Amino acid sequence: MFERFNDEARHAIILAQEEAQALDHHYIGTEHLLLGLIFDPGCMAAKSLESLGISLIEVRSQVEDIIGRGQQPPSGHIPFATSAKKVLELSLREALAFGHNYIGTEHLLLGVIRQNDGVGASVLTELGIRLSVARETVVGLLAGHTKTTSTKFEEEPAEASRPATEAPRRAATTRPSLLLDEFSRDLTQAARDDELDLVIGRSREIERVMQVLGRRTKNNPVLIGEPGAGKTAVIEGLARAIARGEVPSTLEDKRIQVLDIPALFSGTSDHRAAEERLGMALAEADAKGEFIVVIDELHSVPHARGAHRIGESAPLLALTMRYNNIRLIGTATAEFYREHVETDVVLARALQTIPIAEASVAETVTILHTVRQRYEAYHGVAITEGALAAAARLAERDTAGRVRPGSAVALIDEAGSRIRVRHRIEAPETQALDARIAERRRAKEAAIDDRNFEEAARLRDKEKELVAERAEQLEQWRQTKQSSPLNVDATLIEEVHAESLPASMNRRGRRAQASLPADIAATLIDADAEIWSMV
Repeated sequence: MFERFNDEARHAIILAQEEAQALDHHYIGTEHLLLGLIFDPGCMAAKSLESLGISLIEVRSQVEDIIGRGQQPPSGHIPFATSAKKVLELSLREALAFGHNYIGTEHLLLGVIRQNDGVGASVLTELGIRLSVARETVVGLLAGHTKTTSTKFEEEPAEASRPATEAPRRAATTRPSLLLDEFSRDLTQAARDDELDLVIGRSREIERVMQVLGRRTKNNPVLIGEPGAGKTAVIEGLARAIARGEVPSTLEDKRIQVLDIPALFSGTSDHRAAEERLGMALAEADAKGEFIVVIDELHSVPHARGAHRIGESAPLLALTMRYNNIRLIGTATAEFYREHVETDVVLARALQTIPIAEASVAETVTILHTVRQRYEAYHGVAITEGALAAAARLAERDTAGRVRPGSAVALIDEAGSRIRVRHRIEAPETQALDARIAERRRAKEAAIDDRNFEEAARLRDKEKELVAERAEQLEQWRQTKQSSPLNVDATLIEEVHAESLPASMNRRGRRAQASLPADIAATLIDADAEIWSMV
């Protein structure tokens, strides 16, 4: 069954185990599953609970009130309690009832709700949540709509008790539905939130994408280029243009959704199941009529599915052709497109290729200037002009097959990481303060047990002083670290570049001369010089 769990559900199980350990419990119960589900704010279960006005702190407090803490930390494997095993079984039943080929956090939450004699359900009840309303909220999200939080204490309508097999399946009208929420990123919203880097030197390619998207036929652009050439940057540039309103009327109010294909396919048992899940996501996008769906790196999908041709894995492009309201943007290498797409006449007729050439050295330097500030802030370093020039000059195709500007950006990133590792500044020693804080807490708890509340209050105030002193010490350390940034210069870039090359390229000449007799080695060297003079 666990192979059906998607990444978020598996993460929730891991978090449930960590919550059990934190509470010194020697089992994983429904209450720990609930804590694991609400811990990740991005998952569907957490969104459902948030819409009901429930927070992680409230749930954890209720669990401690109902169960309390254990006497000693658990060691080794922590087993599932019988009630938790029942929840896992119920989550599978819920997923099957909705016709889903995976188990997500939303199915786990429905299982917790259905296991109404478990501690997890009791916690929800103690927080004033009707289990039927909680179920309706999750089902509403699965159906693509949510109820307002004002229903928290209202009488539930008749359809709240509808079984999962009768759950409504209509598409969302006010928000993206489940699969698009979980398995895609809204690039247009990211542009509005200023989360995307400025795109330099790709205005012609961005305009070409707009033209293709506005055509009546052959209106699905596929960006063709080597890894690192800037295919994704072109799509981000289009998202920025839409966010600023600098697009034709046919593209106004469009939303660019980048599908996370590996996550979408995770937990699927076969190619048919993968196609079904993708088809559901595309159907949701088609119903909304406002999406431009991006399938990035088409060339990686067949290999991820263990096939050699697109038709042998999930026929991604063919699936998108079934929907009238979807525009597709794909990216691929020239080799993949030639071998796996051009051979299909129907697909080739629906797609329009747009070549993305490698950036020149001068263009790469300009691009590096635009991203320098973000990498300086991330690594806490200063990147010199010489480092930018060296990265652009040395960034020929790297060991990962990337070309400029991607390979140059990778050099800057690697150099920033290296200098931080070499000159790491350790945080100040806080063990002594930590020990004093722990001692005050133990004394405070003992005073509370003895009902000596005056002494407990004094110890509480002393504990707060020590905690504040520790925080101040750490803040001073952070300010000191920020005031003296390290420099990433050309020498460091050259060093990182040299070490990124295969060992054979660095030592090829030495090995060849060492392993051959002197006369033959000299002959080869003379021949090499003669060939170069001819060139």
